[in-house]
Amino acid sequence: MDKVLEERLQVCRELGEKIEQAKHDLIEAAAKDAGFPKKITSIEVDLSVEHLKTMEEEIKYVEGKKPFGMVAAVFPYDAPTVMLARLGGAAILGGNRLRFSFSSLTPLSAEIIMHLARPFSDLESVYPKDNRDFGKECVEDPEVRVLFISGAGQVGEYYKNSIDHFDKIFFAGPGGMPVAVVFPDTDSEKATQFITTRAFINGGQYCTTIK
Repeated sequence: MDKVLEERLQVCRELGEKIEQAKHDLIEAAAKDAGFPKKITSIEVDLSVEHLKTMEEEIKYVEGKKPFGMVAAVFPYDAPTVMLARLGGAAILGGNRLRFSFSSLTPLSAEIIMHLARPFSDLESVYPKDNRDFGKECVEDPEVRVLFISGAGQVGEYYKNSIDHFDKIFFAGPGGMPVAVVFPDTDSEKATQFITTRAFINGGQYCTTIK
């Protein structure tokens, strides 16, 4: 592994440590913001920390490849810490940057996560900002190469009307319940545990609930 990738891995670990240190505050904020059970947010924080501490597993996807630019995202009201870990970790490891906003339903969580991200030059929060304005700016900004959005059908329709005008990559969180794809070389025991957990977490009331 070259020195640059090792330095990026260290940054990911440092982000994980900061999230771990703020676990209590994140749990309290999520409970006050959207009424999430503390147990659920505790699981989310643990998942986030584990992901960032094991980013070395992702090296094979970025080694020898050039950064592609800015990643932008509107974090949903649930699991914003997971979004920070997964999108932020991937952006940092790949030599990219993450620009992000938050749901208006999570002001307390947003304040904590912004504080956590502030020391990291590759993480840029634009909160507080109207997400419709933020999305429009991302569509029009040539620096933004990947955009993650979530929301109901109306949100998708808004971006659908703009898709012919630029060449960005979109990742959208559609309505309904997502499926799980298990590949032949997967560890079946780990896959079963993961799928079962995701299917029943918070009684199935979760945007990433698996059917």
